[in-house]
Amino acid sequence: GTSNTIYGKDAGIALVSGANYNVLIGEDAGKAINAGDQNTVVGYLAGDAIVGGSYNVAIGTNAGGGISSGDQNVAVGQGTMNATCTGDYNTVVGDSAGGAITSGASNVIIGQAAADALTQGDANVAIGFNAMGDASTTDGMDGNVVIGTYAGDAFGAESVAYTTIIGYGAGRTLENEADGTVAIGFNALTALTSGPRNVVVGYEAADGLTTGGYNTVLGYS
Repeated sequence: GTSNTIYGKDAGIALVSGANYNVLIGEDAGKAINAGDQNTVVGYLAGDAIVGGSYNVAIGTNAGGGISSGDQNVAVGQGTMNATCTGDYNTVVGDSAGGAITSGASNVIIGQAAADALTQGDANVAIGFNAMGDASTTDGMDGNVVIGTYAGDAFGAESVAYTTIIGYGAGRTLENEADGTVAIGFNALTALTSGPRNVVVGYEAADGLTTGGYNTVLGYS
C-alpha cells in the first residue's frame, strides 16, 4: 500500500498493494485491512475486522471491531459497532453504542448503550443513555428520532418506524404497530406497547395508555 501510517503490534499486518492512506495505531488495529483506503483506526483491536471498507473512523478499544466492508462509518468508544457490519454512513459515539449493527445504515447513535441491540435499522437518531436500547428487530426499525435517557429503551424486537420520542423515559415500551407516534416530555407515553400515530406532549402525559392509536394528548397525565 501507499502512504499508510502504522504503529502497534500486528497493526495493519494484512495490508497489501492497493490499500492506501490508512492510519492504524494500536495493537491489532486494522489488522485485517487488505484493500480498504483512508481508514483512521486508533485503539487496541479497533477496526480489526475491516477488510475492504474505506473512509471509516474507529477510535477506542474494539471500536468498530465488527466493521468489515462498510464504508464511511464513525465509531468512537469502547465496543462501538463491534458486530459483523456491512452498513455504511453510521455515526456511533459512546461505550457499547450501536454494538449490534449488522447492515443498518445512516444511523446517528450517541450515548452509552444507545441502540446497542439495533441490527438492520436505517436512518435512526438515538441520543442519550440507553436510548433505543432494546431495538433489536431484524428489519423495519427505520426513521426514528429518540432523544433522552431511557427514551424508547424497550422498543423490543417488533418493527417501530418514524416515531419522534423526546424526554427521559418517553415512549419506553413501544413494540408493535406504533409507527408515527410522537411522545414529548418526561415519561410521556411510557407504557404504550402498540398503537400508531399517537401525539402526546407533556410531563407524564398519557403515561397509563398501553394500547390504542390516533390519540392526541396535551398536558400533564
